Amino acid sequence: MRHGLFVGVSLLLLVLTNLLYTPLHAAQHPASPQIRLRYASFDPLTEPPTPPTLHTPALAAWQPRLWIVQFHQPVQAAWQDHLHATTTAQIFGALPDYALLVRMDAATAALLRQSPPVRWVGEFLPVYRIDPLFFERPIDPTTPLDLTISALPDAKLGALLSQLAEWRGAVHDTAATSFARYISVRLPVAYVPHLAALDDVVWVEAADELALHTQRTGSIIRADVVRSGLRLTGANQIVAVADSGLDTGNTATLHPDLRGRIVRTFALGRMNDWSDPTGHGTHMLGTVAGSGMLSGSDPATGRYTGTYTGVAPAASVIVQSIGDAYGGIGGVPLDRGALMRQAYQFGARIHSNSWGGHTGGLGNPPDFGRYTISSRQVDAVAWEFPDLLILYSAGNEGRDDNRDGIIDADGITQPGTAKNALTVGAAENEHPTIGRTYGNAFGSPIARDLYADNRNGMAAFSSRGPIDDGRIKPDLVAPGTFIAAARTQAMLFDDNLERSLQAYQTWQRGNGAGLWQAAPQQGRNNSTAWAYAADGTFPTGTATYLLSPPFSAAQTTFFDIIFWHRYQFGANNRGEVLLFSRHPSDPNRIASSVIPLPMSGNRTDYSQVVLENISVSALRRSGIDPTRLQIGFAVTSTADTINSQWWLDDLRVDAADWGTLGKYRMTARGSDVDEAYVMLGGTSSATALTAGAAALAREWLTTTRNVANPSAALLKALLINGAADMSPGQYSDLIEVPAQRPNGVSGWGRIDLAAALQTSESRRVWFTDQTDGISTSMAYTYTFEVGASSSLDVTLAWTDFPGYETASKALVNDLDLLVLAPDGRRSVGNQGLYTGGQCLRGGQWDACNNVEGVRLSNAPAGTYRVVVRGIDVTQGRRQPFALVVAGTGVTFADPRAPSQSQPNTVFLPFIQRQ
Repeated sequence: MRHGLFVGVSLLLLVLTNLLYTPLHAAQHPASPQIRLRYASFDPLTEPPTPPTLHTPALAAWQPRLWIVQFHQPVQAAWQDHLHATTTAQIFGALPDYALLVRMDAATAALLRQSPPVRWVGEFLPVYRIDPLFFERPIDPTTPLDLTISALPDAKLGALLSQLAEWRGAVHDTAATSFARYISVRLPVAYVPHLAALDDVVWVEAADELALHTQRTGSIIRADVVRSGLRLTGANQIVAVADSGLDTGNTATLHPDLRGRIVRTFALGRMNDWSDPTGHGTHMLGTVAGSGMLSGSDPATGRYTGTYTGVAPAASVIVQSIGDAYGGIGGVPLDRGALMRQAYQFGARIHSNSWGGHTGGLGNPPDFGRYTISSRQVDAVAWEFPDLLILYSAGNEGRDDNRDGIIDADGITQPGTAKNALTVGAAENEHPTIGRTYGNAFGSPIARDLYADNRNGMAAFSSRGPIDDGRIKPDLVAPGTFIAAARTQAMLFDDNLERSLQAYQTWQRGNGAGLWQAAPQQGRNNSTAWAYAADGTFPTGTATYLLSPPFSAAQTTFFDIIFWHRYQFGANNRGEVLLFSRHPSDPNRIASSVIPLPMSGNRTDYSQVVLENISVSALRRSGIDPTRLQIGFAVTSTADTINSQWWLDDLRVDAADWGTLGKYRMTARGSDVDEAYVMLGGTSSATALTAGAAALAREWLTTTRNVANPSAALLKALLINGAADMSPGQYSDLIEVPAQRPNGVSGWGRIDLAAALQTSESRRVWFTDQTDGISTSMAYTYTFEVGASSSLDVTLAWTDFPGYETASKALVNDLDLLVLAPDGRRSVGNQGLYTGGQCLRGGQWDACNNVEGVRLSNAPAGTYRVVVRGIDVTQGRRQPFALVVAGTGVTFADPRAPSQSQPNTVFLPFIQRQ
């Protein structure tokens, strides 16, 4: 047995030697490649790793374990094939630079060290498998912590669970894919090093905390232009939205703007309940695909102008309700990719997610920008389904800690740190009459800036990049302030007082003051109201409260109380609202909190009152049980006399939002339109807008350009290629958005559908969806003509193989973009983005991003060549890619498929399109 292995490895050495020294372009590959890990980046030949405390457990030499095998140059497929064929070694994936993660025994490792192609072989030490935050932040080792473990795809899950049970770990959940196995467990921090020493374990991190990306507080993306000019409505496109739910959770009573276009619903957070008491999911789905019918649109004739229509009003949707019963999103599965697989099965080719969390669960300050287990899960499912575009919001973590008027970098949340996700930030909408400013949490000029007065301005709350490994995020931005879209009908409490009033009660403070009684035909529309009357002398502080029936507000984190009233208040009299709960086993034990109402004198007609942003967590801190909440109303006096009347009607409690349309005088308060739509904002809304835009772009590809099944990379490249440059931003005395494109503020810019799609002959769009892919040292060249004084935009995008969390760089397969102008000028993808570090190769090439672009504002006339090169394609043998070229006055050559250069040649020859 041992002899057979020895012969196999010897044969491997011979084959690898024969395949060695396939010369590659010398300027493109470092002479001393690094091992780039989150623990450290080092040259193993000159800086051998010597972790001080964590070591590999003692294993017999014959026992297979994990090793890092580094080569002198990009790993060739033939090397991997022969390693598989001639040894028992297992290759699990790639690490930067030019390295593989391999399970083998010590004898195989020793023989591989003798192979000329192999630069270094070293053990994959336990310290490499632990999130460095555990070392950077002091933690009491006895502290139990929720952890997420990523293990090898063939890990013995039963053995891992048994070991965790022996350590008294509480396992929450497990999941398995072809890329990894996952365990969610609560375990004392002291066991983390022992956990990392289990050889099946690849990565250990603190569990993430997730939240919807609504910030507490259509025409800009030019969807209207492509709807009218290209007649695009999202027809025959299916968009999945994983969010808090949808409206009533009943297809028969759904919001009319979405009724009839629901492909499938999934209740993942609450058993058999996909309703939306928070309103967030309804708003996102309305933003993506609402028809605007309740605001006057006519889908039959394609008339949407002037209505609250979603971006793709004819698209169909899949609803994945991840909202739980406690105001969170507990329905998110341990493997984030399970959401996409479920939706893909039922036809979704666009998947929108307006939620995320910080990238380090170890207390304050929270950590952002890291490539986590959930990031890798999203990248893995994107690789698995290359025709599924996955969108994530960038997060609302924008802050100005030093108050210099510039939003701090490094705020992107996970899974938006995934390289294959289209990550979306928030720009400002344009509602200049809305007077809300960002306030004193920010320095000047942000503090005085309105939320929604300049389309070229960024929302201050929008998370900025870049990612910790240097990649650019967000990819795009879209309006994310004061977005009007569908309003949920699933209120926390909703009573128009036309049903039985017997569930209402009165509660007295002191001996009470006055009387509440039902008042038929005294409501706001000749309906029933509650009426209060008192005329006399009462001790100061006494009151008689009208209490609503108990209800639960625990499904949300903030809520609003809305009611209509009129009144006649005597001197020194005032109204107040009471938040109230009784103990379930002892009704005499009560907890309450008072909200005074700023009103006095008389009001003869009904007006609406909205008490906004009441915190559920603050209720709990006050001892009030949000699951048994009652709302009370009373008149009190600062003197001993109460001489008042008060009429109440239409009491409602709903999840907090940015305000009704009536509040901002966009429609009449209480009108049908005011009831049907509401304002929200955040990177969540920007993401939903972009998902709708992607549906229109996909419809254009499938109908106008006859692409039967466009890849996610093509959609991504198309949207990015047309993005509007926002530099320098909205402030005259400060650069808000850098001139460099892309950048960590606005990414590639604000989405612009009219520029992304060919809406006129003056700007032509050409693309290729190269699904056959490209391998290391291959190249494609595409030729076209440009007229004088023309603009030229070129974007290359590819869905990359999932990286490892332990690596300091997430990119696995590296491609390059080069544009050669007729005057000899060379423009490389993302030119000028980096000046050094691991993202710059050969002094000019981007080595981190899987999107590269060139934008020439004044391209000289003549023949251009666009070259796509395979630099380091370690995984998947060939890397598919999409290339989009657009510009004014551009004429493309005969679009026949180019011949391919052969890999392993001294230079990377261009493939001329004939």
